[in-house]
Amino acid sequence: LIEPYTLDQERYRVSMPDLPSSWQGATVAVVSDFQVGMWLDNQSTVRQAVSAIIAERPAVTLIAGDFVYHSSDPGGNEIGQAVALVKPLVDAGIPTYAVLGNHDYSLAKRGGQKREDLAAAVQAALEEAGVTVLQNEAATLEAPAGGEPLYLVGIGSRYARNDRPEMALEDVPSSAARMVMMH
Repeated sequence: LIEPYTLDQERYRVSMPDLPSSWQGATVAVVSDFQVGMWLDNQSTVRQAVSAIIAERPAVTLIAGDFVYHSSDPGGNEIGQAVALVKPLVDAGIPTYAVLGNHDYSLAKRGGQKREDLAAAVQAALEEAGVTVLQNEAATLEAPAGGEPLYLVGIGSRYARNDRPEMALEDVPSSAARMVMMH
């Protein structure tokens, strides 16, 4: 009962081969598993996380999936609530990228019946709000202060049998620095 209701912040310094100097010292925020619609509601924790990210002003925010818990309706309220929770990141001018997680396909376990309609609705709502959703593809991230870009690779959900890492990496130069995100 504690996991979704406690905000746990951890900071790491990472070294990345071939990281452009323009990205040295940049902050990247990573969050996941909002699972809007989960029993006992965790939206206040999500709001706390988003507020903390906005206060930090990272160069980019990465959301690693599970926006909704188990929505039965692709036009349902959980999707709208999840998008409303992350929209302040976009409104604050923080580049925000995401991948979908297993719950965004209504998959509580591997091998279950995936809901492509639900995942498509989550993705469409996020993109309409200004969040870039990556599905087995790469994006070029502009440096915070100008300079060489960094690549962000988003790999599809493994539970949903939608993970294609080779496809996601095919447009990234082999010597280029990259971050890889997957739920």
